[in-house]
Amino acid sequence: MILGLACYLNHDRSAVRVRLAAAGMELLSGRGVAGSIEIPGDGVAIVNETQAAIDMLLSEI
Repeated sequence: MILGLACYLNHDRSAVRVRLAAAGMELLSGRGVAGSIEIPGDGVAIVNETQAAIDMLLSEI
């Protein structure tokens, strides 16, 4: 089973919304996430991507 950790860093002072590579669990907040996530200014999000989401992305390649 392949699970990926994706780290999203916001180097700006303003919050930004970024598109996620795959759905999963944001580890710092414990929230399930999909589609996109808002990262606060100078913030970080660490997403443990789910196997189903990874399989879906790989099938599109």
